[in-house]
Amino acid sequence: MDESLFDRWNAIFRFNLTRRSRSARGQDSSAAVSGKSRLLLSGSTVPTLAEQVRKNSECLIADVGSRLISATFPSTIAEWHAVGRHWFDLVNQGVTSDRQYENEYLALEEVRRRHEMIFGDRPLVFDQRYRLWTPPYLKLQIPPLLIHDCLDRFYGSLQTRMDASGNEEAAVATMAYVDHVMDGVIHPWRDGCGRVSTALVMLLAGRTRTFPLFAETFEGHRVTLGDAEGHLAYFRACVIRAKALTH
Repeated sequence: MDESLFDRWNAIFRFNLTRRSRSARGQDSSAAVSGKSRLLLSGSTVPTLAEQVRKNSECLIADVGSRLISATFPSTIAEWHAVGRHWFDLVNQGVTSDRQYENEYLALEEVRRRHEMIFGDRPLVFDQRYRLWTPPYLKLQIPPLLIHDCLDRFYGSLQTRMDASGNEEAAVATMAYVDHVMDGVIHPWRDGCGRVSTALVMLLAGRTRTFPLFAETFEGHRVTLGDAEGHLAYFRACVIRAKALTH
């Protein structure tokens, strides 16, 4: 990717993170989610939520950009898991912590342990980055202990779709699919799902040189998130919007 194209990618990435993330605007939606702790950890010098998220977002953009420059893309399910965890850690520095949910994790670990004792053929995998609740707007209502298995299947299908993304329409379809499944179906992370999903979209965008510019508001982006066909149409409009921005 040449320098001017990379600069455009950078600018659109920043637009998308700000437009899509309520946290980037300093809005903490934790009170609306049962069982979720407030964001922004305490300390001697505490920035505002928007300032901390902005700092973390720059780290995220730099990480995704370095992967594009070096053409280093995950190629296995295990590698995709590692990248997802790394991006979660980047966007949640100073924002949320495992320690906020210690009692909940202990209770879930007991459930996982009992399941393994009874059905020991295939142990359940749970990472403390995963959510402990199931948002009511998720159509499949995937419980926390099944998140890892669902991500396994998602990352496997993503690799297949990436290999087939040889033209703009296929690239748009892949980006719409990963955003729909990551944030609107599985929604795996306890915070930052939108920002991690945006990073994944922008990695694919940089790889295919097909850039989407999200709707200006959080609500505008999420209105089709749970509908695969509707989100594909939305992403087609996002690509047209990005092209208009650069002319």
